[in-house]
Amino acid sequence: MAEPFHYATTFTLDKTYLTECFDQTLVKKSLWQAYQKAIAFCVIGLVLFSVPDVSAYWPSFLIALAVIEALSVRFGRAWWVTRQLLGKSGNNQVNLEVNAEGIALTSPFIEQIYHWQSIKQLEHTEHGLIIHLEQQRQYLSKSVLSAEAIAFIEEQTFTQEHSKAAS
Repeated sequence: MAEPFHYATTFTLDKTYLTECFDQTLVKKSLWQAYQKAIAFCVIGLVLFSVPDVSAYWPSFLIALAVIEALSVRFGRAWWVTRQLLGKSGNNQVNLEVNAEGIALTSPFIEQIYHWQSIKQLEHTEHGLIIHLEQQRQYLSKSVLSAEAIAFIEEQTFTQEHSKAAS
């Protein structure tokens, strides 16, 4: 009888890994989609400046909010990576296990276990895998996975997708 599959490794949530994570999971938006909230705040602020009975505070606030929103779009990657690095899990080791039960990620601060049944979809990117769950997505870099582990994950998610479709 064949032994059950088990793969374990450790990686660091460093700037390189987090930058790859951001780049590979970013949902591409058009220029208009990315900046439409900032444009809306700015337009509403400018319109409010023309209303005579409105204090200058509110239009100024909305225009400042538009500037902050535009900057958050422009520097979104740097902001997100810095926030992750300054968080508790930044620059810490993460243990990854792939086995018959699912995928487990553990560190001193987190313990996440994704059972095969909870995985809705597996998406391949240039450098990794995006695991779609009920209400979130989890990225795993191919640099921390062996070819056997990737094949096992594909097999398990394919099996789960088809068993859900059959029922």
